[in-house]
Amino acid sequence: MKKRTARILKTKHLTPMQLFLLTLIAKGGVRTVYQLKRDALLSQGGVRSALKWLQENDYLERSGPLGDLNRKEIAVTRRGLEVLEYQWRKGVDEILNWDTDTSLRFAWVALLMDKAAGLEALHSSARGSQTVAKYFQQQAEQGCDIGSPVSVYRWMRVVLTAERDEAESRALTRIAEYLDAHLNTDRGAIKC
Repeated sequence: MKKRTARILKTKHLTPMQLFLLTLIAKGGVRTVYQLKRDALLSQGGVRSALKWLQENDYLERSGPLGDLNRKEIAVTRRGLEVLEYQWRKGVDEILNWDTDTSLRFAWVALLMDKAAGLEALHSSARGSQTVAKYFQQQAEQGCDIGSPVSVYRWMRVVLTAERDEAESRALTRIAEYLDAHLNTDRGAIKC
């Protein structure tokens, strides 16, 4: 086994946020923390620890003059690119275990790496949300014991969850269908 492959295999599995950030910088055109905030709608506080970890583990490097950290250039290192290429596919098996925002981020990563895998990730997440929605819809149909405040609250949560997951399923399906019809491909990866 080559040294490089052995090193990648020993690498800690990236969290969904670390993988998302690495992809934003490597393939999404983001070059500064300011762009993360402005273009990807991420708060600096929400990504600070992930960026720090990626930099400390030689997946990212920052350059530029001392001063405003928001304006310093961020680049993915060679090691970061190798790990990204190796680890993005692992998320396909885990997508149903994530909340919708995390699933959406991962699907975007997959779309940039391989259009078909990204579309399947979106459809898989939509199916997962639909399954949850159906379960909670069945629970909601049972109603609640109006005489029990806790039963009323539980029923309210069940109805909310059913409706939210139904809406998320429809939205994820709509996103996948739109992207399938409008994205151009180049060797499987998307080009907008």
